[in-house]
Amino acid sequence: MTKDYRPKLRFDSSWDDGYVFDRELSDLLKKFNLPGTFYIPGAGGEFPLNASLVKKLVEDGFEIGGHTVSHPQDMKMLSEEMMVPEILNNKKALEILSGQEIKKFCYPRGRFDERVIKVLKQLGFTSARTTKVLQTLVDDPFRTPTAIHVYQRQEYGDMDWVEAANIMVDQAIRTNGIFHIWGHSWEINRDNNWDKLEKFFEWLTDNYEIVKV
Repeated sequence: MTKDYRPKLRFDSSWDDGYVFDRELSDLLKKFNLPGTFYIPGAGGEFPLNASLVKKLVEDGFEIGGHTVSHPQDMKMLSEEMMVPEILNNKKALEILSGQEIKKFCYPRGRFDERVIKVLKQLGFTSARTTKVLQTLVDDPFRTPTAIHVYQRQEYGDMDWVEAANIMVDQAIRTNGIFHIWGHSWEINRDNNWDKLEKFFEWLTDNYEIVKV
């Protein structure tokens, strides 16, 4: 397709947990000039942050988001007294390392309730991403869904995740929504999805004009 006539695609990506393979993800996103937010847990002490990783991601032009200190199984099970330091200490540590104001959050395992949202707002966050997939419209920034998870989810049925991603790209175009792709670098490495993800990004940028959101 002639690049002058490529349809515009509103695009976002996010990557969770701060694993060493985030370096490879960063390089891949840079190769195709794609935006991304990296949600990184930890704060120091028993839950150290990978300072060199955060520095690389920032130098590569990516945004850093909060993901709690210890990545609890279910934030709904925490009292407010436990929840606040989980979120705030991670936020402060990331701000020191990144030099960015941390405004985005990702719910560990996608588990949250109204109490969690209330605390996030009180602590200065402006949005929070869930783990919901196959959606392109954002009705509430604190319940931000995604289009595709780079993982063979049961929601895709018999479709490969790339096939499901192609369908969601079309849906994002039709609805003027956002194609938001996310995943875990350790999962991508474990499932040998690097080549597939690179080919998908190549197809995406060849056929669509990427509009960063």
